[in-house]
Parts: sequence; structure tokens; C-alpha cells
Amino acid sequence: MIDIFDIIEKMRKDPIPSGQSFFQDEMFGINSELTTARKKRKAKLQLGTLTETYIEVEYNYKIMDINIVEMEENNKNMSLSKFDIARNELKIKKLQMQRIMEENKLNDLDLKIKHMWKMYESFGEISREEFEDQEEDYYTKKIAIQLAGLDKQGKIEFAMMGKTEEDVHKVVDFVEKDLRNDKKLMNKKLLKEDE
Repeated sequence: MIDIFDIIEKMRKDPIPSGQSFFQDEMFGINSELTTARKKRKAKLQLGTLTETYIEVEYNYKIMDINIVEMEENNKNMSLSKFDIARNELKIKKLQMQRIMEENKLNDLDLKIKHMWKMYESFGEISREEFEDQEEDYYTKKIAIQLAGLDKQGKIEFAMMGKTEEDVHKVVDFVEKDLRNDKKLMNKKLLKEDE
């Protein structure tokens, strides 16, 4: 029979993340947004989710500590049968394994929150007014991508990840030009069919 406790203990020392990598968070999360204000907003939302999860996992971790100590104390009670003691020992072992897994989650969340906070701060101060001012630009770009039929494939969004606002405008201009060319070709084709 495998020693699951040993495996869990080894996993605790493994530095590979349990969730997404920082690269995934940046490129397919934050930088997939089309304006700086939207990137900062996405980082803020991610931070909210991560901190809520951290609070919940930390709570579970501390409750497990209390439960383990309580069961160990209960096992010292002379009125417990040997079966009750055996059940408590199994529960303690299970809680100890779960506690290690919760500790892994806390360590991972700690790194993610620190990384996400750096990203959030990297966008600088953005007022509510500045955010609202960028919304028109955001939706103009988003609609251009959808009209180009590339939204589902995500080709343009991928090309724009991590780019400057100027680079994004170049891509949108290219899409608009490409759409005009497609329309011209379609019109020429239709004229030939009518002849």
C-alpha cells in the first residue's frame, strides 16, 4: 500500500504552482484586456478573488489545528474506549494530511497575491474618470475584433497582449483596413457574377 502521507509531504516541498503560472495570469488574464484601465480592473478583481480564497483557506487551516489539538486531548480521556481512540487517531491523521494540503494552498496563494499586487501597482494611479474615459476606446477595439470575426479565435487579442496602446491601435487599423479590402473583393466578385 502506498504511503499517501509521504506523497503529500513531498508535494509540500514541490515549488510547481497548483494553479496557473504567473505567465498565464499575465498574458491570458490581465494583458488580454485592451486598455490600461481594464488591465488594472482585472488585476483588482483577481486580487479580490485571491484574498477571499486566502482568508477561507487560512481559516480552514487554523480550525484544523484546533481540531487536531482537541482530538489529541480527548484521546487522553480515560473514559474513551479503545475504538473511540482509534477513530480519533484516524481523524487526526486525515486532518494532518488535509492541513499539509491547505498549507500548500496558502503558500501558493501568498506568492500569487504578491505577484498580482505588483502587477496591479504597475498600472499606476487611474481615477474613476480616467477609467470611464478609456471605456469608449475599450469597446471600440472590442467591437472591431468581433466584427473582424476574430474574437472566437482570439488571434488579435493574443497579438495585442502586453502591447502598448499605440500597438493596439495599429492592429485595430489593420483589421479595419482588412475588412474594407474584403468588402471590396466581395463587391468585385458580386459585380462579375451579375455580368
